[in-house]
Formats: sequence, structure tokens, C-alpha cells
Amino acid sequence: MFDVRRVSQQIRDARIRKNMTQSNLADELGVSYQAVSNWERGNSLPDISKYEDLCRILDLKLEDLLGGGSSIDAVSKFIDYRKGENEDPMTVEEIESVADLLAPEDLKKTVQGHLDQLTFDLDAAKHLAPYLDTETLDELVKNVALEDFQAVVGLAPFLSQEALVSIAERVSAAGKMEISWLKKLMPFMKKDSSDRLVEHLEPEEIKDLAKIAPFLRKRTIVHLLEKLEDEDLRFRTMVKVAPFLEGEYLAELLENMEVKDIDKIQKIAPFLGKEILKKWIQGGLENSKRQQSED
Repeated sequence: MFDVRRVSQQIRDARIRKNMTQSNLADELGVSYQAVSNWERGNSLPDISKYEDLCRILDLKLEDLLGGGSSIDAVSKFIDYRKGENEDPMTVEEIESVADLLAPEDLKKTVQGHLDQLTFDLDAAKHLAPYLDTETLDELVKNVALEDFQAVVGLAPFLSQEALVSIAERVSAAGKMEISWLKKLMPFMKKDSSDRLVEHLEPEEIKDLAKIAPFLRKRTIVHLLEKLEDEDLRFRTMVKVAPFLEGEYLAELLENMEVKDIDKIQKIAPFLGKEILKKWIQGGLENSKRQQSED
């Protein structure tokens, strides 16, 4: 990236050598004198569209203004690309290196002009996300391959919910969804979307249900627990998600699982609620009395 302090010093020193005021330079560039003042104070960098004129007016070379390194090559390449003098596509890294210097519309046009290339490097593209509008990012990931979905997860805060859900549902339907991904995606989704994404989860993933339970409806959590055939695993998972379920749901699960072990009931008791726990104990006592009378 660019050394803002160095750029500001170069602009100020070159302007003074040319015996120009900030207003003189601003008039030559077609910007406000406040813009020039901000450049010289290191508060901001000039837009990339101004660099050619800035260098010409101040008798500077681009490398003198910005310093050396690959970023200078990217700026030169972009300037030539913008003038139609270079048709070689820019890489994600090159676009990223000049993103701070581009107006939003220029950056959007540049990315749209390289969509085919960018879709193959989504992991790098996520670094451009803070500079791009939602519509452009949605287009960027629209046809992403399932094997590249992990990179999309990093873009979740910047995508529209519709685009994110559409891609995630494809991954889920293919049986490739992982709890670790869902945990990062679901804060940006509504609960009905989150519920659909877990329909195809395998038992191996459901055992980590507690990681995403806050983003699911209670009935969906119960449904997932019921998919666990191993009763011990189901109970252990139920204990972990108990803080996210109301007592009536837990009581229903305990009843369906025919849990009678007092140690297990004690583990879940704090989440049942006093009334449900009272009924549960009374029901257990009545059953015990009936069994004794039958004996």
C-alpha cells in the first residue's frame, strides 16, 4: 500500500518548488483547495484520475510521487487501462492495491470488467468487498462453484441476503454445508432462511448444533435433535442447546426419549422451569405409585 505521509510531503514540496498556492494547484486540477489541503496534511490521497495531471503540473514522476514497488506498477497499469492503452486484464491483487485511490464508480467498473477473472479468486476478492456496492458483489459470487463456497463465507457481511441464501442453499442441498460456515453466515440471515439451510445436515454435524442454535427456531432445533439416532449423543446435544429451548420443548424431548435416569434429568432440570419440572416430578411419582400398586 501507499505511504500517505510520503505522498503528502511530495505534493507539498513540489507545489512550493513551483511557487504555487494550494488554490492555484486546486484550480489547475479542477478540485477544491480543501482537497489539496487534505492531501498535504495526509488526511486523504488524490483520486487516481488526478495523478497524471498532478505529476505533469508539479513536474513529478509517478514513482517520485508514490514511491517504488508493485503498487506503482498497478497504478500505471490502471491509468493505461482506463485510457484504453492496455488491454491486459488486471489481477485481483492489482485492483486491491489501487482500491484506496479509486472513486466507487471507477472501482465498480473495473471489477465488472474483470468479473470472469475475479470469480476464480474469491478469497482475494473479499479484500475488495469494503470498497464495492452490494449489487456488484452479488454478481461476483452469483455463479460461484460449490468448492469455492468457503471464500464466499468471508464475503457474507457485504452480500445481500438473497444472494447469500441462494448460494448457501445450493451448498446445503449438495450435502457440503458445515456448521463452522453456518455459524459465520447465520448472523446475516433471517431465521426462516437459517432453518432451510440445516435441513440436510448429517448427524456428524448436528452434534455441534449448539454453535448455531441461537439463529434457529426452537421447533427446528427439536427436529434436528430427533434426527440423532444415538440416544446418548442426542441427550448430550440436547443439554448443550437447552439454553436456547423453552421448558415445554425439553419436556417433550425427554418424554419421547423416555428418559428416567435421575442424573440425566438433573442436568436438564435448570432449563425446564419450575412448573414443568413440578409436573414432571409429580408424573414420575404417580407412575411409581401405580407400578407399586400393580406389583
